[in-house]
Amino acid sequence: MLFAQLGYDGTTMTAVADEAAVSPTTVYHYFDDKAVLYIAVFDATAPLVWSNANDGIRQAERVVDAIDRIVDNWADLEDRCPGLTPFMLSVPREARLHPEFQPLLERRSELQDGAFRALAAFGRRTGELAALSEADAFEFLRATVMGWIIEGHNRQRAFTAAPVALQHVVALLATSPPVDGGPSSGR
Repeated sequence: MLFAQLGYDGTTMTAVADEAAVSPTTVYHYFDDKAVLYIAVFDATAPLVWSNANDGIRQAERVVDAIDRIVDNWADLEDRCPGLTPFMLSVPREARLHPEFQPLLERRSELQDGAFRALAAFGRRTGELAALSEADAFEFLRATVMGWIIEGHNRQRAFTAAPVALQHVVALLATSPPVDGGPSSGR
């Protein structure tokens, strides 16, 4: 994926055509300009990433299992679509440099936040995250999972110790008293 390797400014429509083994005319037939192509790549990847995350949550019995599935699903997508992670990680930077992409950043946040809100609610329903408020559970899970994905990408390897450490933290949270507004408070 050229946008992932070269960034938006470094990618040309000619390079895209060469990579796809088609003529530049063919690329322009489908995409009026590079911005339209960039948006199309985002629209094809971001919903897929976060729907896979939601699938991982629905298939899990415990929060740790859900997180493992989210990370595994992300890795599977990356295997099928090399460059997915650097592309997704570059969207905030490109949105700052190119205001026309600001709506992409907003959409990315909506998709990402939706998945982590669902995961936080799941953890509170199972009692594993009852010690945290809904907002704290959301922030804890977002930071944990995104950190795992980003560090795995930056170091070019999976973190084998991360799942074990996470299991220990969730086990400690599950034995902690619920916060106000937790499942046992009647809310």
